[in-house]
Formats: sequence, C-alpha cells, structure tokens
Amino acid sequence: MSLQTAAGFSAQGVEHAVVTAEGVEELGRAGVGVGESGASYLAGDRYLVGHGRGPARSGTWPRICHMWRG
Repeated sequence: MSLQTAAGFSAQGVEHAVVTAEGVEELGRAGVGVGESGASYLAGDRYLVGHGRGPARSGTWPRICHMWRG
C-alpha cells in the first residue's frame, strides 16, 4: 500500500468519525425533544384531571381544544 493510499484511508476514517459523532449528537437532541414532549403531555393531562375534565382521549388537538374551552 502506498503512502498516498494510506493517507486517503486515514482521511476517510476521520471523516467517518466526524459524521458518526454528529449523528450521535443529533440522536441526543432528538431524545431530549421526545422527553420534553412526554413531559408536556403529562403536564396537560394533570391539568385536565385537576380541573375535572380527565385526559384527552386521543391525539393532540382534542387536548388543546379542551384547554382552550377553559
């Protein structure tokens, strides 16, 4: 193997490591977003239960409509 070929493989390895690290970072951000969404749903359900309405039956829109009606 020539030095030029070895250098090319090394550069590809570094690029792969960078892309992998970016992917891991993106997955981490997505996980945080999922956790925040779950917390939001839980808070909404607790609000509705506390006001005698019970949790929304399905989906986001019924939940939002219940909260807007007061």
